[in-house]
Amino acid sequence: LMAKEYFKKAYIYTKTNPQKIFVLFQLARLYALLDNQQKSQDKINGILAIDPGCTEATYQDIIMKLRQIKEKIAIQHLVNLVRENRDYYITALIDPEMQPYHAVVLPQLQTMLNKAKTLAESRLEEAHAILKSSKELLGKEKLAEIGPLFVKVEELMKTDSYFGYLDAFRYSDLIITTCENTVK
Repeated sequence: LMAKEYFKKAYIYTKTNPQKIFVLFQLARLYALLDNQQKSQDKINGILAIDPGCTEATYQDIIMKLRQIKEKIAIQHLVNLVRENRDYYITALIDPEMQPYHAVVLPQLQTMLNKAKTLAESRLEEAHAILKSSKELLGKEKLAEIGPLFVKVEELMKTDSYFGYLDAFRYSDLIITTCENTVK
C-alpha cells in the first residue's frame, strides 16, 4: 500500500510523458496485484490517452478485456497489434497472463499464421513467374543478386513460422521489385 502512495506522489512530480507513462504502468501493476481491476484499467487507459500508440499498454488492455470476457474486441485489438508489431505474436503465445485465454487466442493466431503462409506462397509464385518472364532481360549481375534471395525464401518457407512467412513474403516482394525495376 505504501508503494501505491509513493507512485501517486511521484505522478504529481512527473514532467514528461515517458515519466507519466512509467508511473502509470507501475500503478496499473500495483492495482492489478491488489485485485482492483477497474483502477488498473483506468491507469492503462491513462497511458493510452497520453500515447495511443503505446504497444505495451495496448497489450495490457487486451489482457484486461479478455479478463472482462470482452473476447471479440480483445481478439480484434490483438490482431491489429500483431499486424503493427509482429513481436506480439510470440508474446501472445508464451505470455503466462495470456495462458488462460489460449482457447480464444490460439485459433486466431493460427488463422494469422495460415494467412501469412498463403500470402507468402502466392507472392513466391509471382516472383517465380516474373523471373521466368524477365530472365533474358535481367543479365548475369541481377540474376546473381536474385538467386540467393530465392534460396533465402525457400529456407524461410520451410520454417513453418509466422515470422518466416512474413519475411518470405518480403523477400519475394524484393525479388519482384528488382525484376520489375530492371525491366523498366
